[in-house]
Amino acid sequence: VAGLLRREKPGIVHAHGWGQCSLYAVTGARLAGVPVVINGEHGAVFTRRRQIFLQKITALLSNTLLSVSESLKRKVAEELGIPARKIKVIHNGVDTGIFTGGYDVSGLKEELIKKFNFHIDTKSLVIGSVGSLKRQKNQIILLEALKALNIKNPDNNIKAIFAGDGPDKLMLEKYVTDNGMKGQAVFLGERNDIPRLLSLFDIFVSTSLSEGFSNVILEATSSAVPVIATKSVGTPELVYDGTNGFIVYPPVEAAGFAEKIKLLADDPRLLKELSANARRLTEENFSIKSMVSSYEKLYSDSLN
Repeated sequence: VAGLLRREKPGIVHAHGWGQCSLYAVTGARLAGVPVVINGEHGAVFTRRRQIFLQKITALLSNTLLSVSESLKRKVAEELGIPARKIKVIHNGVDTGIFTGGYDVSGLKEELIKKFNFHIDTKSLVIGSVGSLKRQKNQIILLEALKALNIKNPDNNIKAIFAGDGPDKLMLEKYVTDNGMKGQAVFLGERNDIPRLLSLFDIFVSTSLSEGFSNVILEATSSAVPVIATKSVGTPELVYDGTNGFIVYPPVEAAGFAEKIKLLADDPRLLKELSANARRLTEENFSIKSMVSSYEKLYSDSLN
């Protein structure tokens, strides 16, 4: 790494990931005499003794440390003992011109019928989840919430769509089958049309146990889809409880999600209000243009 940087002579090296490959990038940059070294964290903090030591070394060798949320900044400072004043927050941004919520979904509905025998009509309330199907994403909670709603009202027209793949897929599909929800929940696998898919959703649900600053929540709110989410590290900086969605506070249980889903299912005016707020607040606070401007200013100020 140092040899490459000596040849290229960059003014700035910007690395990502505490105690992982960023250690090599940061160390190599210092050995090569790079004037400015920046290291950023987008989610994970590693707390084994050796990992903490390596992360502290990385921090000491960096001019500036970055975090994608204020909550993650506090977590890094507390768990690693790094001064908070050395950590700068730059939120992720989303392309609001791509994630508009305005795509034609008629072809998508036809695909769902033909490929999955999954029907959505004008009365359906469509709940969406996008992400890897794995324990940390905790999608079983959404299915448990759906089951609870079915017990209270077997005739509801709530539909759940999961986009993504992973080790929990078979377990989640079995839960759907065992609880008689095959016409109510569908697993699409990996998708390359997320902007269009989000246009089909009425509500986006994030059940993740840990998120630094969720890009997919940003994509949902940019698409005018209100969000119901767990209170993971950076989520409260994206989801303003009762304004563009709802936060489900610990302990994370299906009942909390079921309650918020029912609230929006029973109140179309509130759903419409939260939807409009989701789009407006994302355009105002989290555009990709704003994010790029923040990075450009950081680079310019660092070099000067």
